[in-house]
Amino acid sequence: MRKWLFAMAGLALFSAPAFTQSSEEFILLKARSTKVGADCTGGARYDDGTFESGYKFNSFVVSTGSYVMAFDLPAGANGVTSVCTCWLRDVTVSDPTSAIAFAVNVWAADGPGGSPGSLLGQGVGNAQSVGGLPKFYRTELNIPVSGNRVWIGPQWSPGAASFFFLCADQNGPLVQPAFRSESTAVPSQNVSTVFPNYRTLGIRAEFSLAPVPTAPAAPSGLSAQAVSSSEIVLNWQDNSTNEDAFRVEQIIGSSFLEIGTVASGVATVRVNGLSPSTPYAFRVRASNGAGNSPYSNTADATTQAASLPPPPPAGTWLTNSQLPGFQFKVRISGGSLGTQVADCVPETLCVAGAIPTRSELFLRIIGPRPNGFLWAQVIRFTTSRLETWVQRTSGGPIRYYDLPSVPQDSAVLSGLVDKEAFQP
Repeated sequence: MRKWLFAMAGLALFSAPAFTQSSEEFILLKARSTKVGADCTGGARYDDGTFESGYKFNSFVVSTGSYVMAFDLPAGANGVTSVCTCWLRDVTVSDPTSAIAFAVNVWAADGPGGSPGSLLGQGVGNAQSVGGLPKFYRTELNIPVSGNRVWIGPQWSPGAASFFFLCADQNGPLVQPAFRSESTAVPSQNVSTVFPNYRTLGIRAEFSLAPVPTAPAAPSGLSAQAVSSSEIVLNWQDNSTNEDAFRVEQIIGSSFLEIGTVASGVATVRVNGLSPSTPYAFRVRASNGAGNSPYSNTADATTQAASLPPPPPAGTWLTNSQLPGFQFKVRISGGSLGTQVADCVPETLCVAGAIPTRSELFLRIIGPRPNGFLWAQVIRFTTSRLETWVQRTSGGPIRYYDLPSVPQDSAVLSGLVDKEAFQP
């Protein structure tokens, strides 16, 4: 990456006076204070709108010269969008030059002591002859910047436009640091040094600002619908485009507490694990890195009553010596009762349907498992609907499991495991 050449204090800038001409020249405007139009007024400026002098490089000494001025970045600045550079031409000297082409450089303040260091970017500018009056010319840029300060200024070849001067404000209220850099025919005489003989140069810059994050708008139209004895579905209207998530809250006790979140763009959620025949109230708000939106309206719903399982069909309970203490009934396709298959795998009740010797259902009671319960497991080998009742032979609650039918060509035959079927 290019670096600004910086002459440390105490080093001679010119080791031998090979040239008698001054490398830097200035012009003093006759009017002493010439007002310039309000260009780049939306950006950063340090001049007072009037200019009293101008600076250039001696074309007999300098092959390329550059001026840069420090710009303190406004809060949130993330790029230089344009630079306006003020130029004037000395009309007291016969000069056929009618324009000057120049580059606009933007440097990071990462050199020694915060001086110009890394070149961040460059744009191309052009100024037309304007006689002895200063005038701003805009150069459009799109150069990312960061930190608290950058250095901005023009670079040009004085030999190609020997009588163009960069405007300088000598009487303005502000003083802004600047540097001058020169490349000469004798490399040992190249100069990069602080340029103190002015108050501000005729350079103005416009910066782009990073958008300030804002909290999202509040969702609205929240509704709640109970779809079972243990589940309520929430729906709402998403009114924002910048949320990271939606936060769902439920009244627990006497206060709203957050019970979960859903991703951006999602406007529905199913709240489960609820109690039957119980009223619940909810609200939702959107959130992002800037904060939370206001809350939506409050929506409430009451879960449905718990559905009672159908009573077991009449008939004899099935038992198995390897599953002591439990009895079973199985109904297949809503009609016929299942029959026990004698030849079965260990610790399993095998139940047949239409064909007495063909198992269509395996039943097991497993455990106690680590959660302290005996688990009931149902494994199916048929596409038909299977209803199962399980009870202790000593009586007590009946567990009912209903496996609906599946298509004949189904590649998957679903079963189930009830992890809290019975206490040991």
